[in-house]
Amino acid sequence: MRTNMTKFDSLKTRNIFVQCAAGIVAGFLNLLLSSIAIRLHVPLFMDTLFTVTASCFGWAGGIIAAVASHIIGFLSDGYSVPKDIPNLLYFFCSLTIVAGVRIVLFRKPQNADRANPLDMLFLSIVLAFIISLEGGLFYVMLVQSNRVSANIIGNRAVSSLIYTFVTKNIPMLIASPLASIPVNLVDKTIAVFGGYGIFALLKKTLFQQKSQNESQTENSASHDLIVGGGKTESADEFDEI
Repeated sequence: MRTNMTKFDSLKTRNIFVQCAAGIVAGFLNLLLSSIAIRLHVPLFMDTLFTVTASCFGWAGGIIAAVASHIIGFLSDGYSVPKDIPNLLYFFCSLTIVAGVRIVLFRKPQNADRANPLDMLFLSIVLAFIISLEGGLFYVMLVQSNRVSANIIGNRAVSSLIYTFVTKNIPMLIASPLASIPVNLVDKTIAVFGGYGIFALLKKTLFQQKSQNESQTENSASHDLIVGGGKTESADEFDEI
């Protein structure tokens, strides 16, 4: 009984370590992919794909990925504490993604083995609208508090749409979320399907490696049992003689 408890605790601890590692790595990869998209003038954010991947490992992995992405980005962009802390509001958009992945794609018992493509499509659409609303409201708050300029946003396509809407006398509070929806529909679809695809590939690779290791361990244990049994039998026979 004690051996089983020790093994269970070891596996549980190892899973937490895997999630932490996945989250930290995902945070760096998010920023790398986002930077590449900016340099190539891709009209997408591309900053949450690996948050989805980390979220597939568990709540802890997703939250750590979200925290790492925003804190590393905050520091690398030259923001200062505490003056520019309001710029971290977008962190809640990433938390929305984590919650969506865990609740929609990994609810039990429906999706015990693998995510349903229809659920993934549904999640992509829902995230696009929710994050557009959240991000748009945060952007308006930052503009009103003079944290950012009204004509500057991290995505040129969104910025152009906001400008178009505002010139047509649409209030910024409506223009900002509305302008983000088309970009987020594409961006979050790529993030959900791509992020889950990476997770599935990693899971398959890790599972195969784990199965091989377990098989080798079982073979080794069986061999030791046979050899040990043989020695015991020989010793018993010697005693009888």
